[in-house]
Amino acid sequence: MKKQLSLTALSLIVLFSNSIYSQWSTDPTVNNPICTQANSQTQPVITNGSDGSFIITWTDNRNGNLDIYAQRINSTGDSQWAADGIAINSFTTDQDGPTIISDGSGGAIIAWRDERNGSFNRDIYIQRVNSSGVAQWNSDGVAVCTQGSNQFDTKIASDGSGGAIITWYDDRNGNYDIYAQRINSSGIAQWTADGVAVCIQTSPQWSPTITSDGSSGAIITWRDDRSGNSDIYAQRINSSGAALWTANGVAVCTEGSSQDKPTITSDGSGEAIITWEDYRNGGIRDIYAQRINSSGVAQWTANGVAVITNASHQLNPTIISDGSSGAILTWSDYRNANADIYVQRINSSGTALWTADGVAVCTNAANQGQPTLVGDGSSGAIITWYDDRNGNFDIYAAKISPDGALPVELVSFTGQLNENSVNFFWQTATEVNNYGFEVQRQNSEPVPSGDEGWEAIGFVLGHGTTNSPKDYSFIDSDLPNVNEVNYRLKQIDNDGTFAYSKIVTVDLTTITDVNDNGIVHEFALEQNYPNPFNPATTIRFSVASASRVNITVSNVLGQQVMELVNDLRSAGNHEITFNANNLATGVYIYKINAISIDGKTNFTNTRKMILMK
Repeated sequence: MKKQLSLTALSLIVLFSNSIYSQWSTDPTVNNPICTQANSQTQPVITNGSDGSFIITWTDNRNGNLDIYAQRINSTGDSQWAADGIAINSFTTDQDGPTIISDGSGGAIIAWRDERNGSFNRDIYIQRVNSSGVAQWNSDGVAVCTQGSNQFDTKIASDGSGGAIITWYDDRNGNYDIYAQRINSSGIAQWTADGVAVCIQTSPQWSPTITSDGSSGAIITWRDDRSGNSDIYAQRINSSGAALWTANGVAVCTEGSSQDKPTITSDGSGEAIITWEDYRNGGIRDIYAQRINSSGVAQWTANGVAVITNASHQLNPTIISDGSSGAILTWSDYRNANADIYVQRINSSGTALWTADGVAVCTNAANQGQPTLVGDGSSGAIITWYDDRNGNFDIYAAKISPDGALPVELVSFTGQLNENSVNFFWQTATEVNNYGFEVQRQNSEPVPSGDEGWEAIGFVLGHGTTNSPKDYSFIDSDLPNVNEVNYRLKQIDNDGTFAYSKIVTVDLTTITDVNDNGIVHEFALEQNYPNPFNPATTIRFSVASASRVNITVSNVLGQQVMELVNDLRSAGNHEITFNANNLATGVYIYKINAISIDGKTNFTNTRKMILMK
């Protein structure tokens, strides 16, 4: 007869939502919510604050019109301002398209497109906030450009003196051109009213982005239609707004197909790296990049090097310096049908340093888009994006290490008594430089004081650095004769640094016999209910022993459309809810694969279900 172990203070399966190290989620299906207000939040952008913090701003529809909100998060991912952010500008008309930089004093400078002067006369406004989120300039913002035409797609860079250089495209000349303006630390424009021309070619120029040149000027890149298809051009301007390269810009990529949505970063050594969407591979949008020196001369292969050329679309790249003359890029990726967030790091030669097709940042079954990122000060990055997992667009974020991984996270911890031993199973979501786990035990009698009484009872080797879940187990076969025992894991890095998991308390006095009717003897996958369904249904399954369980949903062509479960489950009955909001009417197939921790059972089964909308 099998006995069951009771774990007090925690349930039989202990789920840790936090990393051993910090509050940043390392599960790419979970991540960190920044704003989950009703209605939609989109267009997030991020910059560094002070003391390892970050400031995120976005477009917010919570008040029925588009406003600009912001939030400060600390180095461990915790919000520092009011829940769901503070209003930067909540004028009664629409404001959108925010862009942000650090002000160098713990606060930020934020610019946006503004319709206060009419929806057909969109202007550019700007505001500075301190580290507490308090406005430092006019409460309604300072005008950057109120020229009688429309201004679009505002982007910002530091001027190196506590102010900012802002760029945008506008239609004052009858087609779209690129303009720029410099604002000092007091919010006063420094160049010609309504901006200086950066590119006024007769064809349209779109989607400018900007980075500091390190000399109080800036390098600006944009999409350019002067050749009849969309190319990428760039220009450098000095601290007075004067062009330093060829009038109307130098070519960065003029490959015969179209290129779109460039972004740019300084590489930290006087040069810049530009990335963009590229259609050269049969219409599939891929990500390419090019390095240009301080004179505007391309340093890599003509027309750029491929960063990601997956068979699906990759959209909306953004880029930052990695602090080592290379860069970190993020983008929206459709390899899993829905839009996910991926990231890649390239070195000073444009060579990928992480997994060839990029590292998954968010693979939640919903759609994610418009990712942006900022350096974390340790050659890693904080990435933020909009996310519709809750039925409307919210703002989420994640942290990634310099190795392209997320910190060690203990996802689950399962204990089961077998005769005279305790069997423990645990799982990590991802690991960085993980040497292994020292299993420690503390007897509760006599009652220990503080951190006293812990002893190492075993060691389990880790998997180093990995972005995939890993399963571990350990058997304590020498149980002490006491009422309670505490267990914890000491996770040790390759460099000797370590961190402790949360404590699991085992109450040995509650060990009871379990009759045969209380034990799950089989692996099973039940028919979903209701069936047919719209839009949600319940799927129940059972596992006879602790097992790694994977449940996926595919269409009738065999194409996977969603992954519902991919984790460690204890022996027993389980149920999950499948929400098909984003799927079309039709027949779908759900499949379970359960592999017991002891490796003795590999269970697979499939069933059909019908979605009727």
